[in-house]
Amino acid sequence: MNTKQFNVLIFILNWLVTAFCFAQLRVYTGTIANQPVIVELSLNEQHAIDSGRYAYVKYGKIIRLDADRESTGILLNEQAWSADESEQIIVAKWQLKQQGERLLGQWQSTEGKTAAIQLQPAKIQSESEQAFHVLLAQQSPALQLKIQQGKTQAGIASQLVWQQGVNFNVQGIQIKNVTASGDAAINQSLKTMLQNDIGAAQDCYSMRPNRSDFKNWTDILYGNPLVLTITRHFDVYCGGAYPSNWIERHSFDRKSGLELQIDQQIYQFEAENTDAFRPLLLKTWQNSECKIKDQTCRKELAEQFAAGGISLSAIGIVKTRIIIHISYPHVAQAGDTDLIIPFSALRPFKRANATFNPEQWH
Repeated sequence: MNTKQFNVLIFILNWLVTAFCFAQLRVYTGTIANQPVIVELSLNEQHAIDSGRYAYVKYGKIIRLDADRESTGILLNEQAWSADESEQIIVAKWQLKQQGERLLGQWQSTEGKTAAIQLQPAKIQSESEQAFHVLLAQQSPALQLKIQQGKTQAGIASQLVWQQGVNFNVQGIQIKNVTASGDAAINQSLKTMLQNDIGAAQDCYSMRPNRSDFKNWTDILYGNPLVLTITRHFDVYCGGAYPSNWIERHSFDRKSGLELQIDQQIYQFEAENTDAFRPLLLKTWQNSECKIKDQTCRKELAEQFAAGGISLSAIGIVKTRIIIHISYPHVAQAGDTDLIIPFSALRPFKRANATFNPEQWH
């Protein structure tokens, strides 16, 4: 397993742990000293506030909160890094009381300054980590995306960018000429992804302000009037031993504006088709990784397949081909790989009720 694969694995594990620990989230809007804020509070299994984070809308910087477990009622410690970032220190305390759906209380700094807190549930579709990030990026003037003048991709997309200093940079795209019926919806999805990235970048900054960086950018892997496939690259360091580097791929149907779930809407790779599909996958992998006469290489790959446990997902469309991603669940077997297989070879695995026909997209 190489360093890149290890870093991606660590990021995924951290994400899973975070998702499990903060399964119950509550997002609020309101004011502190009459200054607009956005607040996210995390609840534990006993439905008590366990931790949180917030930001003043004007500045967009995320500040972390931690429950004072020795107190009664709702008391949160507001934390910040010391000047040399050697430790986190308490800079203020929140005392809150529940009043119906609202939270009311007082903010008090360690120097004795006080301010009133007034919070009410945010008007959002669902409460998740993404909801906090997106809402913050939507409302904060410091976190707005800008069109990068003169920059286009593949002649069909404008560049959007947000930057904070030299270490925090989010870049994405918008379809420049909205001609297909689904283009406006795709642009909104792409923008929401970027707003979530900006919120995540602020989260990263709050963890280690002077020792972290967050960079991502988007490439068009393939685009025509019917389909758009993009690759999103991430290069992130938020503290710890190693940075994390990974990519995401997304394909969109420009007619409906929907993101394509290729292995759910078009093809059936698992279950009853597993025995038929995996030999095709193995042969494709062997041909891409091994020289024709290198039987040792081919045997090693076959043994990895025989060991079982791999998961498959179709993650992109490129001209007349589908990108199939294969991954292993165990650290010892980590060897995530992308394979490109022609539409024609995948016809036997097309779902009878497929909602899209990729062979009409080129």
